[in-house]
Amino acid sequence: MDLGLAGKVVLLTGGSGGLGGSLAHGFTGEGAHVALTYLTNESVAKDTSPQIERTGGQALTVRYDLADVGSIPDAVQAVVSAAADVANAVVFLGSAAN
Repeated sequence: MDLGLAGKVVLLTGGSGGLGGSLAHGFTGEGAHVALTYLTNESVAKDTSPQIERTGGQALTVRYDLADVGSIPDAVQAVVSAAADVANAVVFLGSAAN
């Protein structure tokens, strides 16, 4: 399935979890770069990144707290800054639950 994500960055909340991890792998299979967010479990997010990179994708991990309004623009800015050289658009997708 072609979702039109090739060359774009997907900011995926909960991207290191079960559903989010599967989505991240699927998006990189489409040619997207993924930004995985985590709240407290940075090690799981950091472990997911190399798994994605081993299959040819690119991943970035970013702390993101849905309950902290200030963390939202910080996370988005971190992704936009990192994506400036690799992508022409950032797509947001939420799969995290709080």
